[in-house]
Formats: sequence, C-alpha cells, structure tokens
Amino acid sequence: MWGKILYTIRKQELGANAFHTLSLRLMTSGKAQPALLNAEKATELYRELVALVPRHLPSLASSLRNLGSILWDVDRRDEAIAACKEAVSIMRTVVKTETYFLPTLAEALEQLCGYLAEKGDVGGASAAAAECAEVRREFAALPPEPEFLFEKVVDMESDDEWETSAPARVSEADDEYHDTSEGPSIEAVESEDEADVYHDASEPPTSIEPPVFILESSSHSSTPTPGPSTDIDASVQANP
Repeated sequence: MWGKILYTIRKQELGANAFHTLSLRLMTSGKAQPALLNAEKATELYRELVALVPRHLPSLASSLRNLGSILWDVDRRDEAIAACKEAVSIMRTVVKTETYFLPTLAEALEQLCGYLAEKGDVGGASAAAAECAEVRREFAALPPEPEFLFEKVVDMESDDEWETSAPARVSEADDEYHDTSEGPSIEAVESEDEADVYHDASEPPTSIEPPVFILESSSHSSTPTPGPSTDIDASVQANP
C-alpha cells in the first residue's frame, strides 16, 4: 500500500518537474505557446501533488509564477496577475511555519508589484512593494541558521585527520629539504682499486719535484749501436 502511494507521489513529482523545466527552456527559446502549454500542465500536476503531499506548496507557487510570467508575455495580463496573487497567497501560508522561505515570498510580491504597476493599479503595486520590503526586513532580522550536529561531527573528524597527518607531512617536507640542500652524492665505489684511484684523484698534489737530467761523459764511445736495420743489411750481404 505505502509503496504504491510513494510511487504515485514520485511519479507526479518527476512529471511536474519535467513539464516545468521544459516550459522554461521553451520560453527562453522564444516559443511562448508551447511554453504556456507545458507550464499549465506542470501547474496541474503540482496541484495534484500538493493534494497528496502539502510540503510541495513552494513548488506549486514557483510553477504559478512561471505560468504568470508566460501569460503576461502573451498579453493575458489578468490571468497573469491572478496566478501571481495565488503564488503570493501560498507563500504567505508557507512562511508561517518555514521562515527560510521568506525570500521566495519577497520575490513573488516583487513580481506581482511589477505587473500591477504596469497595469496602472498604483494602490495595489504600492501595497505589494511595502509588503515585500517588510518581508525582506523580517528575513534579515532572523538569527543565523543553526549548525547541524552532523556537520559539526564531520568538521571535527576532518580536523582530527589533519592534526594526525600533519607531523608526518612536516617530517617528509624536512627530509625533502635536506635532500635538496645537500650537494650531489658520490656513488659507492665497487672495488678497492677504484677507491684508491678515487682518493688519488681527489687529493691535491703536495709538491712537484723537478726532473733530473743525467749527462753522459765524453769518455764513452760515441759510436752508435747498430739497430735492427743494420742487422737486416748484414744478413742480406751474407746471403746474396
């Protein structure tokens, strides 16, 4: 039983939302007549939905305001004003228990004020404007919305996670800083010979001894020693 009721409510809600959105898009495209048909269908579905679930009254008021705007554009001004007045009446009822809808009531009153002023109803326009200003002042005087317990718990958990992970992040940042601030590291030497070569190359020379030249005495024979070419010539002469 309850499943069927919930299905009907959801079906009505989706249908009304679809027609309402379509009417807005068509009106934006300049197609007033198709937009009007979809707005009327959306308003009808919202009325049926409100009969099942009264909490959808703000949606019905929004649909009526959209319908009034389209009716005004197609020069059906009396019907447009009637739709706006119904939207204002609905929102007056809603804000008695749900004050956060006061801005919506103010917007409906502002729309009604504009239509009445253009039609020449100065008294009605002035009354709507005065009520609109009063509603806005009432909304501004409201205390700030209370914070929900769930939001506080989420904020506390996020703060705890930050405090827990902060030391680790600081340690990682310090390690990265030290790694980048130190000079280039020297790779490990694989063998002792390479280590000796490295140390020899890295140590600066202490002193450089001048080369020593030894001059041969003139008492030695100056006859040159025959080289390999002399031996080859001798062998050729011995074996012609």
